[in-house]
Amino acid sequence: MIIGASGKVGKEIFKILKNKDNKSTYDVFGTYYTNQIEGLEQLDITNLSAVEKVLEKINPSVLIHTAAITYPLRCEENRELAWKINVEGTKNLAQCCMKNNCKMVFISSDNVFDGKNGPFDETQKTNPLNYYGETKVESEKIVSETDDYLIIRTAWVNDVGPNSHSFIMQVINSLQNNNIFNAPVDQFGHPTYSNNLAEIIIELVKNNSEGVFHVTGSTYVDRFHFAKKIAKAFCLNPEMVHKTTTNLHQSHTRPMEANMKLDKLKSVISTKVLSLDEQLDSMRSNYRMMIPINDVKLQSLGRFKDQRGSLSVLVSKNRNDAPNASKIEEVYISDIPNSGTIRAGHKHHRLDEFFVILDGSAKFVLVDDRKESITYKKHVTVFLNGEFRSSLFVPSEIFHVFITLENNSKCLAIASEAYDAQNPDIVPATSGVFGNEFDI
Repeated sequence: MIIGASGKVGKEIFKILKNKDNKSTYDVFGTYYTNQIEGLEQLDITNLSAVEKVLEKINPSVLIHTAAITYPLRCEENRELAWKINVEGTKNLAQCCMKNNCKMVFISSDNVFDGKNGPFDETQKTNPLNYYGETKVESEKIVSETDDYLIIRTAWVNDVGPNSHSFIMQVINSLQNNNIFNAPVDQFGHPTYSNNLAEIIIELVKNNSEGVFHVTGSTYVDRFHFAKKIAKAFCLNPEMVHKTTTNLHQSHTRPMEANMKLDKLKSVISTKVLSLDEQLDSMRSNYRMMIPINDVKLQSLGRFKDQRGSLSVLVSKNRNDAPNASKIEEVYISDIPNSGTIRAGHKHHRLDEFFVILDGSAKFVLVDDRKESITYKKHVTVFLNGEFRSSLFVPSEIFHVFITLENNSKCLAIASEAYDAQNPDIVPATSGVFGNEFDI
């Protein structure tokens, strides 16, 4: 039974356990409170009689408690509500787990630590700086008094759901709207992908693990460089991420360097603890990058990895997991030694192209020149890079130009027609086509 199965973590656990590989092993039930999802049962965990009624009806052998007010500022501003949900709600569930001989799995946080003298292992003394952390410490005490429990301390949990308020989606939404994103360079932690967290929790449950475990991503990074990576991964402008520092008040109410040791976790699981790059690769594959010009497509290129390195499918035919080309007649590569070099600056009448930056980075500007198109005269800017490779599909009659942003950049182009020197299908852009957006 998953409490909070409509939330960021609970939803992933519920989805994984409901798939065909687990159906023969588990009957899976989930609850929600405000975010209604079909197939879940509404439950107010602060209502003891309601909790007792649901648990008696379902009689779960394992209860995974993911519901909470998780935003520290909201907990500070609504202390009474935070205590009621985070502590009293947990207490109600723990009491019923004891009564029903049910294993309790509780999701805690790196906010139980003060961020000083890390890295922290599972045995180190807790010392929260904020009220959210206090509610988690108190809840851990309650859960640890049950007969069979598992406490998961995690951090910086992210997903790319359309309605998500995760840090990753905050960065994406801000940069997509051409707004500067200020990210502190002095706040360090472990970004964690909700799907990877869910898979690890399920393995720990299957192994009948007990006690306290730190479960986060393997990369320890500050929020500024994290935000820069997000921009690159989702083909946005990393220069729009600006460095800032945490103000004095905030630095006293959050752990600034919550470095978590993962040795205990890694010693008992086979599921890979993903690095930040691996998390972003996985999230890119689950996120559709929208381009506001009809027929233009931007698609992340998956990386199939093993001990020898990685392989990416650049273009294929009739595959859902790679850019789709019905016709290819020419492939060429541009080795560009200098940053600030401008290439293309034209459109084609017949030729369609895919562009991939293999090394370095470049800024592309596209303009729809199809008079019959509903996006006629629409401008769009896309940033491609070799660190997180993506394919940009530019159909005919779309003006396109790019400028390199790094030295020694390499651009691969895959064209539907071969170049004909006697009759080149190239229409140079006239002055002003790319407007002020292409600032060179």
